[in-house]
Amino acid sequence: MEQNHLLLAAGPLKNVPMDRQPRTTSAEQPAASPATPDRDTPEAYFQAGLRLLQAGQLAQAEQCGRQALTLDQGHADSLHLMGMLCVAAQQYDLAIEWLAMAIRQKPDVADYFVNLGMALQRKERFDEAIRSYDRALMLDPDQVDTWLRMAELLQRQERFDEAIKSYDRMVTLDGCYIQGQSRIAKALLRRDRGKFIREASAYLKLANTHFKDVRSDVRHDLLSFPYTLLIMTCRGQRTEASHQ
Repeated sequence: MEQNHLLLAAGPLKNVPMDRQPRTTSAEQPAASPATPDRDTPEAYFQAGLRLLQAGQLAQAEQCGRQALTLDQGHADSLHLMGMLCVAAQQYDLAIEWLAMAIRQKPDVADYFVNLGMALQRKERFDEAIRSYDRALMLDPDQVDTWLRMAELLQRQERFDEAIKSYDRMVTLDGCYIQGQSRIAKALLRRDRGKFIREASAYLKLANTHFKDVRSDVRHDLLSFPYTLLIMTCRGQRTEASHQ
């Protein structure tokens, strides 16, 4: 596989803030701090490069990625790493090429498709981005952030009917009451929406009357202040739902 034509066109990559970083796979969670590889293997260089990416040290991460690919030019995670580096550096055309190569090597990893979708979306290749997000969700339907990203993209294109017909599902984000909740969060919920707030179990009961498959996640860390949110992904609308 020829790699020379994919050299990063903008020269050495600079450090970037953490909030501009792409998604890493569950199998790619970095250690606490960057480190040089302890073994001369593609996997060791990839892991070191991933740690450096998470620390925002893109130039050093790129060196690790290239060394991994020197040892194994088909190492899918390292190809994905190079794509993530390009997304972080806003070099989206190059990111698309790297990520496409990673997918050819390992076509069953959802996060490869998520990052490809992000790069395609930045290039305003919206139809391709939607297909990439859809493929990611086929592989891992529990990625709530990807559902939200695709829903936002469809909404921006005013493709409402197509979204309903194609996906037949709903993602909701609601404040909720739970046991052991902080008093501040409970007080904010009462002031925010008052009597319309339900316990998480009540939301799930209501959703299950309308949808065949309901998955949920209670989060306390989505806002900068104490607040409890329930995210539900609902699929397969029931034809005869008993409304409450």
